[in-house]
Amino acid sequence: MVLDGVTYYRVSTNAWVKASDVYIYVYNKSKVRVNPDKNTRVIKPTGKLTDRALESSTDWKTDRYATINNEMYYRVSTEGFVKASEVHEYK
Repeated sequence: MVLDGVTYYRVSTNAWVKASDVYIYVYNKSKVRVNPDKNTRVIKPTGKLTDRALESSTDWKTDRYATINNEMYYRVSTEGFVKASEVHEYK
């Protein structure tokens, strides 16, 4: 629904949430390895940078990916995502 120019998603019969307060993801249980050339920064689902980074050539479990700021990211912690172009996925 769009109300006064703001998009909302219906989450139950009588409840709505602002689209800007949530992210849409695809379930994808897998693993990712950080590219060997540099560390990768971790962002929040809102797109804001955290003060954390993952070391190059380290492996991480992931359970989903999402599009954040028009780029694909893998989730590596409850509120942490890394850019898909800075890791490679494997099963």
